[in-house]
Amino acid sequence: MRFVAFSRHALSLSVATLLIAGCGALQPPIGTPGAMPQSPARLANDARERGPFLYMAQCCWPVFSNRGNITIYDRGLSKVALTITKRVSNPSVITVDRAGRIYMLSWLDYGQGVVEYDAGSDKMSRRIKLPYVWTATTDASNNLYAAACPACHLYVRGKGSINEYEAGTKTLLRTIKHGVDSPTALAFDTDQNLYVLNDNGSKTAVLVYAPGSSKPIRSIPQGFTTINAIALDPSNHLFVIRSPVSGAASVVEYKRDSNKILRTITKGIQSPQTMALDSSGTLYVSNTPYPSNGWVSVYVPGSSAPSYQITSQMNDPQLLAIDRDGNLYVGNDYYAVALARPETSSRNYGSVCIYGPKEKKPERCVPNEQDSYPYSLAVKPR
Repeated sequence: MRFVAFSRHALSLSVATLLIAGCGALQPPIGTPGAMPQSPARLANDARERGPFLYMAQCCWPVFSNRGNITIYDRGLSKVALTITKRVSNPSVITVDRAGRIYMLSWLDYGQGVVEYDAGSDKMSRRIKLPYVWTATTDASNNLYAAACPACHLYVRGKGSINEYEAGTKTLLRTIKHGVDSPTALAFDTDQNLYVLNDNGSKTAVLVYAPGSSKPIRSIPQGFTTINAIALDPSNHLFVIRSPVSGAASVVEYKRDSNKILRTITKGIQSPQTMALDSSGTLYVSNTPYPSNGWVSVYVPGSSAPSYQITSQMNDPQLLAIDRDGNLYVGNDYYAVALARPETSSRNYGSVCIYGPKEKKPERCVPNEQDSYPYSLAVKPR
């Protein structure tokens, strides 16, 4: 979506030491007999006329299995519109442009580059060969921006870069290298300035590039801390999740086109994973302090305390997305218990839930298929 960029999402293999309870009264898995997937042509037509759909990348037990899929849900998670498995291998990140094209990349199969599927198609349309790609997003013209981050991968060194490709093609328009070391998250504001989270130890910063420029116009230093995510609201205020080695985690809001901090949010924040902003500027932050089930804290513009928290049907909420109608989608990871403790696991494989605007209870939750977990969520941008 327009205002959100996620820095990373990994299954919590190391922290899963207890049996986590199930998701309760989930809806039966969809895509079963009686809920037939739509044809690609019908899907593309519906995407143009109705939208939005929820796109979810799912993967994988065992790891390095070369499996996974991209599941496209109809509105309200009412049914599966399309499932893509062809050329899907250990998907880590997906993004969707305004034309409905899906771009997928894998942190495990880092040699495959970016795999693209045209709207409504379950077959690969093209592949961009970009080793060590870590994240991607699209701009208002549907051009693709893919960030290569060699140092983000184990036992690999080298500076990163960001490539811009013409929409729906493999045509390289420019490469951004100036100031870039380890780009782990990308986002655009409404003026089409590109924001890059450059993860560089004590020199970690958010770099800002003007449209068409390959040199940053501004750097927003973050110091030595783990940055979980960056996002922009409709007023182009920048939000950064900080998780220091010692001290409280926080979400910091910066004034538009400035390094000035407007607010620092710590209340309701504990082990934050990601965030999303709706069209009114309301901020949603997912929190996953193990072994709790986790929650989503909700903040109205200007407030440093949550107006409410969502706890119903939460279980390690790692992923958030908001559609054009203000519905919140949450991807629950269940602390990857089935991966880390298969001998004691309840065999829950995560779920995705939809919450209506300002609702604390989900309208529907759908469990993931066996041996699969939610890795990435996306909705079609406005």
